[in-house]
Amino acid sequence: MAVPDRSTALRLLDEAGLPDGVVVHSRGVARVAVAAAGLVAEAQIPVDGTLIEAAALLHDIDKASGGQGTNHGIAGARQLEAMGYGELAMPVASHPVTSLLDDDRYPIGWPSVRDRTDSWWGAAFMHSLLVPQAAGFWKLAGLIATALAVSLGAPFWFDLLQRFLNIRAAGPVPAKSSS
Repeated sequence: MAVPDRSTALRLLDEAGLPDGVVVHSRGVARVAVAAAGLVAEAQIPVDGTLIEAAALLHDIDKASGGQGTNHGIAGARQLEAMGYGELAMPVASHPVTSLLDDDRYPIGWPSVRDRTDSWWGAAFMHSLLVPQAAGFWKLAGLIATALAVSLGAPFWFDLLQRFLNIRAAGPVPAKSSS
């Protein structure tokens, strides 16, 4: 698969017929993305700067054809795939904030758990996939458990942790005085 270089991505951006505000936005996003990629590279983490810059420049390419709402990003990814830039499809498809709620673009959960039904929690997870109302129940149960845990406060959790683990601040145990 091909990734367009900077000049090709800028040409595609200009030819897309996007409103000026979207073009300015896309160029700004690209500047920030390239700077962030540079910081990541400085940390010795492998990163494809060309891919990041091209995806950032072209992430809103579907807005010329009315790419809004839930299809925004997906329409742009399809458009880029049709142009021969399939490697840009996933970053462009997954860039809208709303895609975080889309299980196809951002699957939730561990893949090994998705297939397990040999335990009560695995069976409950599979049940929640098959019965949408059950998913709501488990989400509500999780929110209630989280609220309960937070309401108990940090001192409770530190005391509980100290009961299970003999944690000391530092150094040896002080000697008991004989007086």
